[in-house]
Amino acid sequence: MPELKYLIVVLAGILFWMFNRIINPPKTEFAARDFLEQGKLSAKADRIISKSIVHQLMYPLYSRLQQIRPTSKSHYDDIQDQLIKAGEYDSRPEDVQIAQLTNAVLYPLFFMVIGLIIGGDKQHIITFAGVAAGLYMYRAPLSNLKAKQKKQDEQLLAEFTRFTTVYLMQVSGNLTPDEALKKAISNSSSRAKALSYYLNKFDSDIETKGTTRALHELGKTMEKSYVDRFVNNVQLAIKHAGSDQTTLNLRLRESLTEMSEQVVDEKINRLKVEARIPVFVSVGMIAVYMTVIIGSSFVMLM
Repeated sequence: MPELKYLIVVLAGILFWMFNRIINPPKTEFAARDFLEQGKLSAKADRIISKSIVHQLMYPLYSRLQQIRPTSKSHYDDIQDQLIKAGEYDSRPEDVQIAQLTNAVLYPLFFMVIGLIIGGDKQHIITFAGVAAGLYMYRAPLSNLKAKQKKQDEQLLAEFTRFTTVYLMQVSGNLTPDEALKKAISNSSSRAKALSYYLNKFDSDIETKGTTRALHELGKTMEKSYVDRFVNNVQLAIKHAGSDQTTLNLRLRESLTEMSEQVVDEKINRLKVEARIPVFVSVGMIAVYMTVIIGSSFVMLM
């Protein structure tokens, strides 16, 4: 029937749109947005609004599965840690898990529908391919986070280098290390997209825990060797406040130079890796993906 054939095409388009919505949802549509708004937790804890349609459809199933088998605290914390390292500060582990659940349901369902329509001996093969695709794509949201972490690390290194430069400029203006840190945070936090999360936490820790403790927490949170060097130098500067800081500032400048060289080296290495990947491989992967996901629905029109 011609009507059925057109219905298959429409269904394929809708499913493809749903897939893209869950993989690349607008930032304003993350579930975490509702729960982060102060004073609205109780009103929004039992309903999901202002999210993508797929998110709304999958949330009841996700909630039910959590009741049957809740996510362990260690796994939840691990996803949260990966989100922070990837720069997804507005997201929560629930967002990642719903994306995983959607992939696990969407791919087998889509392939199963296509298999039922095509029928014949190919039905079981197509259904099996859908299950395999669902299992593979279940890991996709976590794999995407790991890919983002590499770019985030480069961005953090570049922005922390600028932050260190600002700090040195402030210290050179005869400010104490504590005053220089506050000035550097104030001047850098609004311009550092990746580092602002850590700088804002660092600023809050200075006020509540003191500078020495806040520096220790900064090094522990970021877990970067260049941050440890910065922390050690500033702690020594605080310890020897009032004395000649020339040697300490020189050591920090040397660290700054090393950080700048590291930024350049990492970008060069990344570009070398990307340059080794032929363009036709990427085009071929896209062609295979489009053929598997949508192409089968047009077979009935031929």
